[in-house]
Amino acid sequence: MSEPSPSVHPRAPLPGPRTLASAAPRLLLVALLALAPALLMPTGPAIAQVTASQAPSTPSAPRPAEPEASGGVSLDLLDGGAVTLKPGGKLTLKVRLTNRGTTTIEDPALELRVRTDRVTDRRTLAQWQQQDGPDTYGVPATTEKGPSTLDAGDSAELTLSVDADDLGLSTASYLWGARRLSVTATDADGPLASLRSFTVWRPDDADATIAGSVLLPLSASDPGAAVTDPDAYEASAENGRLKDLEGLAARDDVDWMLDPALLDPPALSDAGSGGSSGSGSSESDSSADADDEDDTGDDGDSAQTPPARFTTPDATKHLADTLTSGAKDRDVIGLPYAQSDTIGLEQAGTTDLSDALAARSEKVWEDAHIDPLGEAVSIPGEEASGETLSQAVTSGADLLVVPSSSLRADPVGTVTPSSVGTFTAGDRTVPVLAPDPTLSEEVSQLRTGEDVQQVRQRILAETAVIASEQSSAQRQVLIAPQLGEDMDEGAVASTLDALDDAPWMTQGHVSDLLDAAEGGDMVTDTGATGDGLYALGELDADDVHPSGPGEDGTWAHLPRARSRDEVDTGTLQSLQRSLRSMSTVAAVAEDDAPFSATRSLILTTTSTTLAKDHDEASRRARTAQKDVAAMREAIHVVPASGYNLVSDSAGVPITVTNDLDSPITVKVDVSTDRPIVRVGDPTTVEVPARQKKEVTVPIDAIANGTVTLTSTVRSEDGEELAAPVSVPLSVNPAWENWTTMVLVGAMGVLVVVGVLRARRTGSRRRAAAAELTDHGEGEAAGDAADEEGR
Repeated sequence: MSEPSPSVHPRAPLPGPRTLASAAPRLLLVALLALAPALLMPTGPAIAQVTASQAPSTPSAPRPAEPEASGGVSLDLLDGGAVTLKPGGKLTLKVRLTNRGTTTIEDPALELRVRTDRVTDRRTLAQWQQQDGPDTYGVPATTEKGPSTLDAGDSAELTLSVDADDLGLSTASYLWGARRLSVTATDADGPLASLRSFTVWRPDDADATIAGSVLLPLSASDPGAAVTDPDAYEASAENGRLKDLEGLAARDDVDWMLDPALLDPPALSDAGSGGSSGSGSSESDSSADADDEDDTGDDGDSAQTPPARFTTPDATKHLADTLTSGAKDRDVIGLPYAQSDTIGLEQAGTTDLSDALAARSEKVWEDAHIDPLGEAVSIPGEEASGETLSQAVTSGADLLVVPSSSLRADPVGTVTPSSVGTFTAGDRTVPVLAPDPTLSEEVSQLRTGEDVQQVRQRILAETAVIASEQSSAQRQVLIAPQLGEDMDEGAVASTLDALDDAPWMTQGHVSDLLDAAEGGDMVTDTGATGDGLYALGELDADDVHPSGPGEDGTWAHLPRARSRDEVDTGTLQSLQRSLRSMSTVAAVAEDDAPFSATRSLILTTTSTTLAKDHDEASRRARTAQKDVAAMREAIHVVPASGYNLVSDSAGVPITVTNDLDSPITVKVDVSTDRPIVRVGDPTTVEVPARQKKEVTVPIDAIANGTVTLTSTVRSEDGEELAAPVSVPLSVNPAWENWTTMVLVGAMGVLVVVGVLRARRTGSRRRAAAAELTDHGEGEAAGDAADEEGR
């Protein structure tokens, strides 16, 4: 079999003149069609988009105290008995005895002793409870035997009771007051340990009284946790400390020192980490936007991620609603928003941040229809000094809250004054509420794991001593506890109930103290009569001293003030920058909810609760900065990468993208670097949440050349919202006339060529037909002649 021979193709003939002439119209038509996308323009805007690339988007709770053990046993007071001990009554105590040793106790028993002398000095109360060792003074008033043996680790609850008339107490009305008592544990070998407490002896005709008021602190231990740890914050509002405060706040016998941030919980996003900023923008989102750009409809909208929903957790909202309704007809003193460090803010020069905190407080009070008696700055006794108080006044405080021990020449004098005075700094004089530090600290000790009955009896004894002090002037003592995470809400409530039942206590309110200070109804003489309160009077910087609890348990002056805990200046300045930047974005948004969490994070990071934790405050400030940056990046313009302007006027299409969870209203501002074009006024556009809109900015050509168009999205006030995006623009307005001429000429050539071809083709066909006819006739004639010849 032979190999197949290669295919042979005939050589194509070279085109002749006639062939070129016939192909010319086709070539011209192809050329026109190829140039049409660049040459054919709409009658209005005369711009061709070359490319369409996206612009670059660019304090832990202390451990409960163990019952104090001595001699291998511990004693807990389970019930301190009635609020008062009266003639004809009984003194009844219930005590738990626990064997904390390693051996069995034989014949355990409890002995009750009562001192008959009245306590007239508050120092004596502290000294009594600080004594160690068993009390064996005198003969026991009664003895209660326990079980025959008490094994190691076991407990026994015993009740001791004795008739008041058997105690030898004087029934003279002026000898009423606090009495010391002790319960001593013994075994077969002798005394082991003692519990020291108090009772208040009150004959029926005793009438000495003192007014008392309780200023309940209603504030979160960490206001920022509503954003940084919302689950823990919600748990506290549901069944923790905040829930306990809610219960105590409902009492009629307490006034409030209220942080407005409790009434202003942030709205949280259901979109996880994107919720704090409300933008949720990321690289993946930008890529999705690029992929979806082709899906844009006629109105510029495109399918996007649906906006997040924002809600306030149920328990947190319930707390805010309950406090709002409960504030009616109650004395309320406001705290700075989120307990902000007003002195630190003043010293840092962060005026905008301070103003924002004040404005937020004012809005909360107005929305809640609460008219606080003033905004208070609370200063711990250890930090108290004339300079610190002056700084607080300068920072705008309406009133100050300072322990009375820092404002008295003798922190524990013979007569306790009313808890109020005035302080002058510069040209401002403000009221000073001066809570009793001992009573406030005692109420603060009503914690889980503490011997709360012991604390209760100490509080009753303290108030009884104050009420029995020799003074004819009216007095009112203020208790302002600090209630931590481990407070025992039931113990606090029962102690307040006991104070309500105490016949030497009458109900007062903080407004009475403030009225005395502002109205000048204060006296400094214990022998004064009338309506004036015996009080601290007018104070200045020289009257202020740092104070704290001394070794004997009483409050005393300290040699120097402790350095004030304050939020770092750099952190405050960072927060202010973030707030300014976020406010610009929030101003163009229709909904406020997407900004709620970040705003709360910024404002609460100014809190004095973070003053000792600079690292945490700095971390939160950085988080806020990132959130705000995401907000700014969520709004951007997406122009094409370049334009050709081939007419005298046209419209530049620009796409505005909104990745926020709120509709926005912005202005698109286009500028040029050369005056060869004239740009129209900024265009206002409304962009739905998580969508985009296309706007057209008019441009008029003045001369030929190349310019750079810079597109910027701004707020109504002209504030820049995103980084400007620049694209080149080629300006050739004469092209439009030349294009028209070329098109008309080309069409004319096509018509002429078509006519000529048609005429030439027709002539050839007629000639061929005639030739064929003539040839046929000749052949027919020849055939006829041949036929005739035959």
